Amino acid sequence: MQARSVLRKGVAINRNVGSADALIASCCRELALELKARVVFYTADWGLYTVLRQIDSFTSVMTLRFILLPKNGIPAET
Repeated sequence: MQARSVLRKGVAINRNVGSADALIASCCRELALELKARVVFYTADWGLYTVLRQIDSFTSVMTLRFILLPKNGIPAET
C-alpha cells in the first residue's frame, strides 16, 4: 500500500518513479519502523528522491541522501 502511495505521489508531481524503486523505499521504511531506528536511504534516482522528500511517513523515520549532484537548489540530504 505504501509503495502505491509513492507511485501516486510521483504521478501527482510529475516525477518518473518505478514500481521497484517505490517497493524498495517502502521496505526500507518498514525496516526503520520495525527496528525503531532512523535509517539512511541512499539513492541516485532524482525522481524518487524528490517524491520521498514530500512524504512525511518517510522523512520521519529515514534520512534521505541523494548521492549525485543535487538539482534546482534542493539539498542532497533530508
